[in-house]
Amino acid sequence: MNIIIVGAGISGLSLAWYLRKEFPQALITLIEASNRVGGWIETKKVHGFQCERGPHSLRIAPSVIAEFGLQDQLIKAHATTKYLAYKGKLEPVPTGIFSLFTTILGRQCIKAFLQYPFRKKTYSDDETVSSYFESRFGADFVATFIDPMMAGIYAALPSSLSYQAAFPKRTQTQQSIISFRDGLEVLPKRLAATLDADVRLNTQVLSWKEHSDSVEVVTSHGTLRGEYLFSTIAAGDVAVKNSVATVSLGFHADLLRYPGFGFLASSREEQELLGVIFDSSIFPEQNSAYATRLSVMLGGEKAPAIMQLHDDALQEKAVAACKKYLGIELAPDAVDVSRAVDAIAAYSVGHNEKLKKIEMLQERSRIKFLGASLYGVSIASCLERAEITAQLFAKNRVTS
Repeated sequence: MNIIIVGAGISGLSLAWYLRKEFPQALITLIEASNRVGGWIETKKVHGFQCERGPHSLRIAPSVIAEFGLQDQLIKAHATTKYLAYKGKLEPVPTGIFSLFTTILGRQCIKAFLQYPFRKKTYSDDETVSSYFESRFGADFVATFIDPMMAGIYAALPSSLSYQAAFPKRTQTQQSIISFRDGLEVLPKRLAATLDADVRLNTQVLSWKEHSDSVEVVTSHGTLRGEYLFSTIAAGDVAVKNSVATVSLGFHADLLRYPGFGFLASSREEQELLGVIFDSSIFPEQNSAYATRLSVMLGGEKAPAIMQLHDDALQEKAVAACKKYLGIELAPDAVDVSRAVDAIAAYSVGHNEKLKKIEMLQERSRIKFLGASLYGVSIASCLERAEITAQLFAKNRVTS
């Protein structure tokens, strides 16, 4: 069997991995437009300063890491405390019953919860995230908690997101927040290196056409034919794509006064800042000579114009945010500025209905679709969907 996969990001690479398990003799070809594998997962080193330009961590079961043979690189998060920017300063997010009564944000939660029985709640097959939570807990709860949460996950406003798609029902399993000593890019690189597949970089897909017995793919380097085509790249207008600028700052001195994972900023608090990740606190094994490593996230749906700013302007905004909320006065010793343009899918109302239609259309088709624009933006979601897709494909091949 000859299988073609479009996209060598984490969805394409993991799909190839799981398809290889199901079909040991298959010919698998991955087509990637860029000059590297991994998609938005990218670890950069600048003068010994290690930073992530895309996702910063992964929440996944250790057994999956063992399957990929990355136990020697595995590191677990040392800090998990999260903060919100609230009235000009950082406040810890409550994590248990005791903290509901002893923290400012905890008392805000109690106030909202007490109103729940008296509110006229909405009940719909699908609605926006903001309307769902506002009808149950009030507008202030949405502005304080839900807005920054959606910014942190989807770089989107809660009024733009489908509640059904943004909060899928999943079986809860014990998972750790992890990374790798040499950064998250270790994962796609390891998959690509161990795959028994033909990975073609710097190759654009120009068009494809389905025939009764094959799929013809026209690329910038010629035409390929395969029995099946799996596309992991953005699927048309199924999801809106948001852009984020990341400014990574490295300091030789230990400057963090807030031990924890980082903080998020709501639209009410900040018009351009999404949040700051405390990389050095989460994964100190990656620090090297830089005792403080921070990643400042800017833009998203609330500030798309920020992507047009020069690197110096973005750095200035990042330094100002760290000074305001973290009290850091020193200039950074290392800086990396990156832009993830149209990188994060945001699912609008009706997304799951679109998914059902796509799945029905491809049941008897030789062309299949998956990826973050359809089934979840996290690395874990991409891995999970790739495994499910490979297993369903194998099952259907047996029964057809």
